[in-house]
Amino acid sequence: MVNRNERTLMLGGKIKRFRDEKNISLDELANNANVDKNTISRIEKGLGSPSLDTIVNISHALKVSPEELLGYGELREKKDYVVFRRKERKNIPRKGFMEGEMLEKLERGNLNASIIIISPGQWGEIVSHPGEELLFCLAGKLGVKIRVTGIVLEKGEAVLFYGTDQHCYYNALKNDDKDNTIALSVWIDPHIKADEFRTVIGYPQKYPE
Repeated sequence: MVNRNERTLMLGGKIKRFRDEKNISLDELANNANVDKNTISRIEKGLGSPSLDTIVNISHALKVSPEELLGYGELREKKDYVVFRRKERKNIPRKGFMEGEMLEKLERGNLNASIIIISPGQWGEIVSHPGEELLFCLAGKLGVKIRVTGIVLEKGEAVLFYGTDQHCYYNALKNDDKDNTIALSVWIDPHIKADEFRTVIGYPQKYPE
């Protein structure tokens, strides 16, 4: 069950998110809602317990319902959630593997993801990118080389690392195995678009051990 402090934090996060979406400054919101600027600032930081009148005034100034601020309103597709349909996913050929880009992300979100499909005996480019990356092996056996460290993931295993470290993926199944390796790559970075996140460094000179 959500306690009072958690509700205040969620309310403050919602106000900040709606304010950012609508490009409304703190001063402008305070003026339109007839609520003290410092009060709104405290609410956005999850401090204090705003009255119902304050919540209603802020919601009117943001042109959203009080229910939306309190977390009871209906979700807005592309803003509050994004659904990735397999048939809508773009498959992009990469060096040594196919990447199914999931390019949509939340309007103010920082999370990006892609499905990686690696053919038997294949390895990909050495890449790097800002932020952190989580690799999750969905099928087969996923090899990832991060700098000079080699890691092999079985189905259901994952590795978390800094994307700024040079890395590459490869299918770690035996060469005579005909199965693809499939992985989910998830990375967080607020400053780059999902389809521009990889910087190619070069190619491995041999199949990673």
